[in-house]
Amino acid sequence: MALCTHYCLGLHRGGDLMQEQQGQHSRRYIWGASGSGLSQYAWEMAEHTGAAWVGNDAAAHISLLRATVEQELAFGMEQLAVPRDEMFARIAKAAEQWGLTPLLQRDPASLSTGQTRRVAIASALLVQPSGLVLDCPLDGCDTAAQATLAQVINGFDGEVSICDRRWTVLADDAESFEYREGVLHPMQPPRPQLQQGSYLPLEQGVEAAAQDNDVVLNEVIVHRGERKAGRGGGRSGWRGAGSKPGRGAGPKAERGAAPTFALGPVSLRFPAGAITHLRGANGCGKTTLMLAAAGLIPHQGQVQAPTIGWVPTAMDQAFSQPSALREVSLGSDQAHAEAALAWCGLEEVAQLHPLDLPSSQRRLLAFACAIVRGPGAIFLDEPTVGLDTAGIEQLAVLMQRFVQGKWHEHLRERGLAALHEGLPSVVWSCHEQDFAHISDFVVDLPLS
Repeated sequence: MALCTHYCLGLHRGGDLMQEQQGQHSRRYIWGASGSGLSQYAWEMAEHTGAAWVGNDAAAHISLLRATVEQELAFGMEQLAVPRDEMFARIAKAAEQWGLTPLLQRDPASLSTGQTRRVAIASALLVQPSGLVLDCPLDGCDTAAQATLAQVINGFDGEVSICDRRWTVLADDAESFEYREGVLHPMQPPRPQLQQGSYLPLEQGVEAAAQDNDVVLNEVIVHRGERKAGRGGGRSGWRGAGSKPGRGAGPKAERGAAPTFALGPVSLRFPAGAITHLRGANGCGKTTLMLAAAGLIPHQGQVQAPTIGWVPTAMDQAFSQPSALREVSLGSDQAHAEAALAWCGLEEVAQLHPLDLPSSQRRLLAFACAIVRGPGAIFLDEPTVGLDTAGIEQLAVLMQRFVQGKWHEHLRERGLAALHEGLPSVVWSCHEQDFAHISDFVVDLPLS
């Protein structure tokens, strides 16, 4: 506890204050703008104090050496030689707490963004650390996961430092600091100022009057299976918590043995000229449905849609060019790319490598890539991941202006062609209710 307090409150604010603060607070919320160096600070804090650390890229905490979620949860405890029976008991308790029990035999690489974060945080807690440093821990987490994390933090017997780019619900009961220019400043994080939409329930079915650029799904069904070839092969003889000790006893966990994920049938009409929030729990199939509608994965049923621009959650894996300008030009041309960068407020970073940009600008760059050719619709998967307060406000304005046809109008004014005319449609997923309410419509996708 003292070491973590020493680093967080003393190293950058003076030794006298460090002595005053030692032991007084067990929970801190440290926030900073994208590009402030907060993630590096979080990592250094964990290294300095020996606290368990879960970074903002939850997938980076998955070892890729284990075939199932259950084995992945055991990985850290195996390194500490935790007795087998105790290890099984801890896994069972953590799985129930985090809603992971139905996923224990799944390939950890096949999970949704929110499910992956649950596994990463649960794995860190299973080794029973004395301190905890969490970097953007709510990115991609649904309401249930957010509530679980808040409960776990409140009950954690040790120092907890939460680092994030903006306000989240975890800031409410913590001592808050802004991280700016390498210094901690006592300050509450601001709430984004957003223009709210009507947020009305979207009618189910496809009977509504058709408009240009509607996205229509008719009896769409998707089946997605597990990977059958392991990246490390896994240890097929590692048995789950329900098996008894003894060689050869119990079922063996083979990669790919879990049942396939099934979604549908889904029939929906996403209307043009409107932002529709696709709402649902982690793992219900929101990403899968959007990928199917965009024609990026196989599906059954009919999809009627204009050309769709796609903004994935994992934006960094989508970048392949040496500059932001060339990235947006890919599949288009320089004139369109320059217009898109300027429209998104990114003209000053046109010659920088995409991965050299702060996360908030990278997210806006991914948005620019999606709209550059003037598509009739855009799909955004958890676009709040990586955004700071200013970035959320900027993205909200861009989404609302895009759906009003302002981008297509901007292209016409510059003498540039668009793939589609008329008002476009916007479909997106998001677990942050304050931000989600910028939408015109909301539709719930039940857990499959």
